[in-house]
Formats: sequence, C-alpha cells, structure tokens
Amino acid sequence: MHPSGPNLPRAYQKISSLLAEKLDLAHTLHLLTLKAAVFAAAGKPEKGLSIAVRAASRAERAGMVPVLLEALAALAEILNKIGEFGASRDLAEAALPQVRFRALVSLTFFTLFPLA
Repeated sequence: MHPSGPNLPRAYQKISSLLAEKLDLAHTLHLLTLKAAVFAAAGKPEKGLSIAVRAASRAERAGMVPVLLEALAALAEILNKIGEFGASRDLAEAALPQVRFRALVSLTFFTLFPLA
C-alpha cells in the first residue's frame, strides 16, 4: 500500500492527538520528527521540511543531542527526497561526529544512506 493511502491521515491524526497532550520537550520533539517523517514517507517531503527544521532547532537549543540527531536524520531524508543531495550529505557529515554510541552510528548511517 502506498504511504499516502489511508494510513497517512491515521498516522497524522495520531501524532497530532499526542502532540495536543502535555508532554515533556523530548517527547514533543520526537513526535514532531515523526510527523516530518510521515510526510516524507507519504511523498510530501516539502510539508515535513519546516517541521524537521523546527524540531532540530529546538533540540539544539535544549541541548538534547539524541533528539537533535533524530531530527537531523529526518531532515537529511527529506532533503534527499526533494533532490538536495549535496545538502543532505553535508548535513550527515556534520551530524555523524556527534554520534558517540555504535548503535546510534549504525542507525544514523542506515537512516541517512539506505541500501534500497
């Protein structure tokens, strides 16, 4: 099934309802990142671009490195989908030195540079 089918509105609605709840900043930024990723997966990366930038910016200001890296990975994926391959690569190269745990390095690498 194509991601923009009936699952996109359900995913968007679920994330929006969770965002309406009183959550801590880390959870809010995680949900914003998921929302951006949903738009990218649905073939509408332009809609997720500003959301991913906002999540990354807020995570950086708060000093939340894991959340920042997640948002940057989503942003890099969105940049790839809109054809900004150079910007995506530059972003990935800037973010990877911040990843200190092996599991996060492999997850970040395969998120930014999928094999398929």
